[in-house]
Amino acid sequence: MKPVHRQYYAAFCANLPTILYGIFISWSSPNIPLLQSIETPLESPLNDHEASWIAAVGGLGGLLSTFICGWLLDKIGRKKTLILIGVPQALCWILILTGRNGRHLLIARILGGLSGGGAFTVVPVFISEISDDDHRGVLGTIFSVSCNFGIMLGFILSTIFDYYVVPLIVLSVAVVYLIGILFVRESPKFLEMQGKNGEEIVKSSKYYTGKEIIELELNSKEKIEKDKKTVSITDFKQPSYWKPTILSLITITFCTTSGTFVIICFTKQILDEAGSDISSDYGSIFIAFIQLLGSYCASIAIERAGRKPLLLTSAVLSCLSLTIMGSYYYLKSLGYDEISTFSVTPLVCVSFLFFIVSIGVSTVPMVYACEILPTEIRGFIFTLCMAELWTLIILGVRYFMTMVDVLGMHGFLWFFASTSLLTSIFIGVFLPETKGKSIEAIAGLFSK
Repeated sequence: MKPVHRQYYAAFCANLPTILYGIFISWSSPNIPLLQSIETPLESPLNDHEASWIAAVGGLGGLLSTFICGWLLDKIGRKKTLILIGVPQALCWILILTGRNGRHLLIARILGGLSGGGAFTVVPVFISEISDDDHRGVLGTIFSVSCNFGIMLGFILSTIFDYYVVPLIVLSVAVVYLIGILFVRESPKFLEMQGKNGEEIVKSSKYYTGKEIIELELNSKEKIEKDKKTVSITDFKQPSYWKPTILSLITITFCTTSGTFVIICFTKQILDEAGSDISSDYGSIFIAFIQLLGSYCASIAIERAGRKPLLLTSAVLSCLSLTIMGSYYYLKSLGYDEISTFSVTPLVCVSFLFFIVSIGVSTVPMVYACEILPTEIRGFIFTLCMAELWTLIILGVRYFMTMVDVLGMHGFLWFFASTSLLTSIFIGVFLPETKGKSIEAIAGLFSK
C-alpha cells in the first residue's frame, strides 16, 4: 500500500465516528415529532420542553467531551483517544434502542454528544498531523463530508426504517470502527512531541508520507525539547502564539454563523411551517444530499481555490440565502396569500444554504485552525475552539423555539443573515491564505 493510500485509510477509519455522529444529529429532526405524537414508542409522548432538551443536550455532551478528549489527546495520544470515542457512541444507540422514557433519551443524547465532541476534537488534529502538504486540505475536508454523509444517511434511515431498526444499523457500524481503528498508526507529530526515539518517529512518518520528517530535526534534542515544553501564559505574548490562537477561536465561530447546526435539527418543522406541498421528510433528505454534495465540492476545491476564497464566497451567499428565506416567512406572517405560489422557496433556499455553507464556513474552519496552530499548543487551543463551538450549538438548538416565538421565523433567519454578513467582512479583512504552504511556512505568517 502506498503512503498516500495509508493516509486515506487512516482518514476513513478516523471519520467513521463522524458518520455516526451525523446520523445522531439528523435523528432528532424526523424522530422528535414521532416521540411527541400519540404513536410514540416511549411510555408517554414528550412535551415541547423535553423535546427541545433532547435536541440540545447532545451539545452538552460534546462540550464536556471537548475538555476530556482535549486532555487525552496529548496525554495518551491521538490513536487511543480515537478508540475511546467509539464506546459512548455504541452506548448511545443501545439506550435509544432500549429506552422507554425521556430520561433514557437524554442520557443517550449526552453519550452521543460525548462521542461527537471527541470526534470534533481529535479527528481534525490527527488528520492534519498524518497528511503531507499536498493532501492535507483534501483529507481535512473528509471530516465534513463524513458528517454530512451521516446526516443524509440519518434522514434516509429514519424515513425508510422503523424506529428500532436505525440503532441496530448504527451499532453494527460502531463495531466495524472499533476493529478498523486498531490498525491505524499513531501520528508522528505526537510521537515527536512526546520525545519518543527517532526510529519510532521515522517509522510512523515513512508509513504515512514515505518521508523521514527531516531526520536532522528528529535527532535534534533542541527540537524535541521545544515540542515537549510546557507552554505558559507568558508565551502567548509572542505573535506566533497569540495571533493563530485568536484567529482560530474566531474562525471556528464561522461554523455557527449561518445557523445550519440549528436548522438541521429542526428541518422538518421549518419546512412544515413553509406550507409546501413537498413532503418535509423527503425535503430533509434532499437538503442533506445537497449538503453532502457541497462538502464533496469543497474537498475538490480547497487545494485549487484556496481556503480564503471558499470561506468568503460561502459567507456572502449564506447571507443572501438567509435574507431571501427570512423575507418569505415575513411576507407569509403578514398574510399575503400570493406568497403560497412560492411555497417551494424555503426548500430551495435551505438547500442552497446547506450547499454553499458546506463548501466553506462549515468545512474549512477546522482545517484552517489545525493548519495555523503551532504543534505545542494545537491540542489545547483546538480544545478551546471546540468548547466554544459546542457552547454556541447548545445555545442555538436549545433556544431555537424561543427565538422563533420572540422574533418569528423571519427574525430568526435574518439574525443569522446578519452574522453571516459580519463573517464575510472579517474573512475579507483579516484571514491570510494557507493554501499549498507547509506547516513551517504557515508559522512564519504569524512570527511578526
